[in-house]
Amino acid sequence: MAEANLKRPAHLTEILNKVSPRHEPEVEEATLKEARLAIPTPMLDVVFRNGNVRSFNYAYLSEVEFKPGDTLTIRYSTGAEIVIEAGPLQSPAKGTAAPRR
Repeated sequence: MAEANLKRPAHLTEILNKVSPRHEPEVEEATLKEARLAIPTPMLDVVFRNGNVRSFNYAYLSEVEFKPGDTLTIRYSTGAEIVIEAGPLQSPAKGTAAPRR
């Protein structure tokens, strides 16, 4: 049966022919200007001696503990904990880019 011979019910025709409301052209243009590509999430990559890599999202970083000389402990709100033991380690505060207020 040809599609031209099919008759749709009135309520279906009304729904399909309904025109969606649109913003003014200026608003639509501004919305497109604000749209941006997804920005990659900054991650902390931990590289093990055997070559394995495990990445942690900086957004969930909750605490960093530094014991001068040999231990740095990084804790995440997810429960993950990274303990780096090496020596001698320098204070992480010396390497921060922005001053604390």
